[in-house]
Amino acid sequence: MTLDNGIGVIGLGTMGAPMAARLAAGGHRVFAWNRSPVAAPAGVELVGSPADLADHADTVLVMVTGPEAVRQVLFDDHGWAANASAGHIVVQSSTIGPDEMRAVGAELASRGVRALDAPVSGSSEPARKGELVVLGGGDSGDFAELAPLFDAIARKVVVFGPVGSGSAVKLAVNAVLISTVAAGAEALNWLLGREPDLDIEQVAGVLERVSPILAGRAQKIAGEPAPSGFPLAHVTKDLRLIEAGSAKHTVLSSVLAVCADAAASGFGETDLAALGTYLRSSRRGRL
Repeated sequence: MTLDNGIGVIGLGTMGAPMAARLAAGGHRVFAWNRSPVAAPAGVELVGSPADLADHADTVLVMVTGPEAVRQVLFDDHGWAANASAGHIVVQSSTIGPDEMRAVGAELASRGVRALDAPVSGSSEPARKGELVVLGGGDSGDFAELAPLFDAIARKVVVFGPVGSGSAVKLAVNAVLISTVAAGAEALNWLLGREPDLDIEQVAGVLERVSPILAGRAQKIAGEPAPSGFPLAHVTKDLRLIEAGSAKHTVLSSVLAVCADAAASGFGETDLAALGTYLRSSRRGRL
């Protein structure tokens, strides 16, 4: 069984750390490596390099910041693939876009390694609760084989098609989320500018019917930015992946311009709800 000797995790950041902790809490032996020094989550054993993970476990979950980081941790001299054997499985959960995912999958396949395209929908809080949604691409049999892994981190797994399809859906889902919050930040700033005595909780209660995601961020949009969630630096990276893969998009290009400027203005490590603060501080009137 592919999970009998443990699970490797590459990346112990905002998402990877709680996912590794969930796997350990679910009874799996978990080995992990991070690109910078970090404390190990409860029940997780740190190793010296990505290559070491392949010596400890047949399956590795990768959750890092983007395409360059994925290639580095998998294919550099001390990358995971250096010690991987035929039949090993990579569960690639980083947001890297469909084209790059297919290229990574093809390179792994040339080495006899199976690849699952498995980005997730959900931020750090669902990750801590094991309530992520896996947006899958790849062999359905491989997903079934790794059901115990996915059961520990997610409430739902949807396999859309071959490798790359999950990553395409991930970018589309993120684009909808980002655009909704960006438009909501501008709308709430307009509303509270005109009616400053409104109770934002009452407003959020009305927004719940239209957009639960926006309603959940209404307080943060109207108040101070939060350091957790979906950082604007990652938001900007995801929108640029969409732009790089197709012709210019009128709406998404406008949203990207605002998010990129916000990230460059000191909000890069804060949740995208910080667009509310950014738009107020920069006195930008519109997207």
